[in-house]
Amino acid sequence: MEGLRWAPWPLEGMDSIPDRPGVLVLADRAQRLLYVAASGNLRATLGPGGERARGALAHDQRLPRGVREAAAFLHWEEASDPEAQRATLVEAHAVANGGSYPPFNRRHTRYPARHPTVCGIARGSSVLHLEGESVDLSEGGMGVLLKAPLPPQTPITVQIHLPSGSLEALGVVLWSAPQGNRTRLGIEIYSPLGLGGRVRWARHLESLATCA
Repeated sequence: MEGLRWAPWPLEGMDSIPDRPGVLVLADRAQRLLYVAASGNLRATLGPGGERARGALAHDQRLPRGVREAAAFLHWEEASDPEAQRATLVEAHAVANGGSYPPFNRRHTRYPARHPTVCGIARGSSVLHLEGESVDLSEGGMGVLLKAPLPPQTPITVQIHLPSGSLEALGVVLWSAPQGNRTRLGIEIYSPLGLGGRVRWARHLESLATCA
């Protein structure tokens, strides 16, 4: 997005960050937006460890899991109405990217779910299969842990083994961040495949919501 002033993340000093309301934007190494947040106090939000004790982010008790590890650049700006400015930036990103929201500004609730998962990545005329496990699922995406890293924007086929049987889906890697000795991926799901795939996906999410 145009007009954003990027600084390396994480910040080395806090002298330039005011104790005022504003908006912060985190982006990956290619300056693709990851997350846009409203803050009641920019310095408290961006301070060491990102402490949430003073409720610095509107509607959020902490930054989404993995965003700090995946981010490489930060933009911040003061705003008299941080939530309105956050919404403006998120919608501008969606308009400029075919309706796609920043990956950590989720439109759908994610539910913790551990299922064996196999990710397929095209390698010329063959397909590389990487085994892992899901960590959360939503209507529009999922989190997956793999032993091998994959760069953002990698097209991917996901086979997830649900209690009702295997289900395949097409998707794309939105972000990637180290987590212990594995890599956590945020994956946007385009379409569950197979007979009744979308219905089975929706029913499984309903069961997860009931247990949440």
